[in-house]
Amino acid sequence: MKGLIIDTIGFISDLPHSLMQSFKSTLEEVYSANILLHVRDISNPDTERQKQTVLHVLKSIGIDQKFINSNVIEVWNKIDLVPKLECPDDAIKISATQNINIDCLMERMQKKANAIFGRNMQTLTYAYDEHDARMKWLREHAGICDVDRFDYDYDKGTITIDVNLDEATTQHMNNTFAKNFKKE
Repeated sequence: MKGLIIDTIGFISDLPHSLMQSFKSTLEEVYSANILLHVRDISNPDTERQKQTVLHVLKSIGIDQKFINSNVIEVWNKIDLVPKLECPDDAIKISATQNINIDCLMERMQKKANAIFGRNMQTLTYAYDEHDARMKWLREHAGICDVDRFDYDYDKGTITIDVNLDEATTQHMNNTFAKNFKKE
């Protein structure tokens, strides 16, 4: 999966009009995004107003509410500074400096991307001597750089891996490796 990270360095609500136009132009990359992470400093006493400012700016540059509802992941950062925090179910609570729940954030991003791109977990079993060619093909055609499971069966000389693939890529792979491909 490829990603583009844009740091807006915070949304400032009282910018002069000329600066606001320049600031908005830095957000043009949002139009090509499939997922947006809205990382909030939840320890800031003004965090709710900041959230509303971000949502207002997104809407003012043409991002519709449907996209916001389905493709924005709200991330509450600095939870280590705010004990006993009530968090909505759809928000991820993290502490970047303390490395708290970063794995949960990565998992949520992966699930969201899989849903958007129609990817499902595929279990692939193939001969051990095909592993390098298969992984090369998966890196080139499916953007896979790691697998979720890797099992080697010494008796059968096979490798079984789990990867997230969409239907078209799976079909392309099946055609490419048709003679030895086995899906469990």
